[in-house]
Amino acid sequence: MRREGLLDYEWKESEAGPPRKYYRLTAKGREHLRVTADYWQTIITTVKNLGPRSGA
Repeated sequence: MRREGLLDYEWKESEAGPPRKYYRLTAKGREHLRVTADYWQTIITTVKNLGPRSGA
């Protein structure tokens, strides 16, 4: 995902062990997340509408 420009990370020293990597979404990553969440919402709605209908 880093190669795609969706996230970035930063190494930070830790007093309790080895250095730790902290990830954060880039602006492109936030937009990708929004588009993906919208897509999943469409799928969820479609699947719900496929269920049995009352009165049928």
